[in-house]
Amino acid sequence: NAGQPAGPEDGSSIAINPLNPNVAYVATSQGLYMTSGGGTWTLVFAPPAGPAGLSSVAINPANVSQFFAGSTFSGPYSSSDGGLTWQQSTTGFAAASITSIDLCPADPAIMYATAQTAGLLKSFGGTLWAPPLLATPDFQTQSLGGLSVHPSDPNQVLLSAGTSTVPS
Repeated sequence: NAGQPAGPEDGSSIAINPLNPNVAYVATSQGLYMTSGGGTWTLVFAPPAGPAGLSSVAINPANVSQFFAGSTFSGPYSSSDGGLTWQQSTTGFAAASITSIDLCPADPAIMYATAQTAGLLKSFGGTLWAPPLLATPDFQTQSLGGLSVHPSDPNQVLLSAGTSTVPS
């Protein structure tokens, strides 16, 4: 039993530290919570603007001090110091609602995000986001859910769109 954050939290994404599986993070409507062992959950980040909860979280497997979190109204955030400070990146998002973020384990600089009204987006490093070359324009009108990047091929992405699962 890993416990849960206090209060009526609705965890939508979980990331486990690959170097220390006792440390886990969960994205909730109130922000990002962390636990070390599952007994106590601590709020480590909440977006500063408006009613923006978090919908996704990812940890860079090559640098576990680097986090990415997708928010429900204000785009993606990133931290390069283990979550002590956070930066917002809306370049390519226009403050869209992020539904999922994932990094390629073989090349963590390559990451993807799904965003309502923006569709599938790709980034090299998490600062500038743009649609991948082969992205289907229909993704902008789909209800996008989770996504997963192939462990060794950053050009293969599986995502859920509406009632379908779409491979790249």
